[in-house]
Amino acid sequence: MEESLQDLIVSIPPPYVTAKCWGVLDGDDGSLLFGRNEHVPREMASITKVMTSYLVYRIMKRFKINPKKEMVTVSKYASGINGTSARLREGDILCVYDLLHGVMLPSGNDAATALAEHFAEIIKEDREKQAVNSRNPRLAKQNSKGEWEFNKMIYGNSGIDTKKTPKSRNLVKLFVEEMNKTATLLEMHNTSYSNPHGMCVLGNSSTISDIGIISSQAMKISLIRHIVKKKKFMCEGTNSKGLSRSHKWSNTNKMINKDPSYNGLKTGTTRSAGACLTANFETDCLNLIVITLNSSNDACRWQDTAKLKDWAVDRLNSVEQYLESVKMKEERGE
Repeated sequence: MEESLQDLIVSIPPPYVTAKCWGVLDGDDGSLLFGRNEHVPREMASITKVMTSYLVYRIMKRFKINPKKEMVTVSKYASGINGTSARLREGDILCVYDLLHGVMLPSGNDAATALAEHFAEIIKEDREKQAVNSRNPRLAKQNSKGEWEFNKMIYGNSGIDTKKTPKSRNLVKLFVEEMNKTATLLEMHNTSYSNPHGMCVLGNSSTISDIGIISSQAMKISLIRHIVKKKKFMCEGTNSKGLSRSHKWSNTNKMINKDPSYNGLKTGTTRSAGACLTANFETDCLNLIVITLNSSNDACRWQDTAKLKDWAVDRLNSVEQYLESVKMKEERGE
């Protein structure tokens, strides 16, 4: 009896993985190919930083900003953020290009916050100019209860006294608003960002399907592709006294250089989110994004991703071969 396409698909079941949710997506457009619990919202940890970097790029493009010439001064607030760190200090000055490495390689919450503050200031100044030009400046007052609730949602257990950092607080809030607007524009309807770094707080969640969309968009940007494939990065900045200060960062992504088809992307880990990864592969004329959320541990995260990639490639190649054989039979009139 001749095998049908459905029989072929069923005969290649997905491998066992520890991830609670996973997906294999088309890297060109982010569309879902295979998945499990792919529409279930979950915490995404530092995968959040993919959107942070993407939004920074979009703002730079809009305002024609050169990432190697635009300098950022690290605030006290940014340097004091808890969690994974690029080891930045208050008063450090680095260019945007270098700070993006600090976000995507060591997964620096401090670097993500510094960029969020800096680019929110650019957005704020632009809005103020537009308001003056239109002679209709908008008031942005919030009642104290609403302000307190938003701060709790965004900052959670970040270790920051937001009462002492009102400017930083409001700038980060503005940047997060832009992150959520961008998610809506990209039709990431099940995603909610509450900070630029992904540290565990209320309201920072997404789905496999939505993460696939932002991952696909980010990997179309040569600057981001260039950064996430690096194993290490070194740069020079200045400190608060104007003296030279070196920075050296290693990629948290241990799959780098282990698979020639792997282009990298972003890890994420918190106690509640578990070990997470969004990964881009290009192999056998296929451009794939593999996403795993809440794998059992770091080692399982790498194994889960490799298993799913190999399985997806085999399955897609088998389907392609089947369709090619059907086409040949039709051409022969069989």
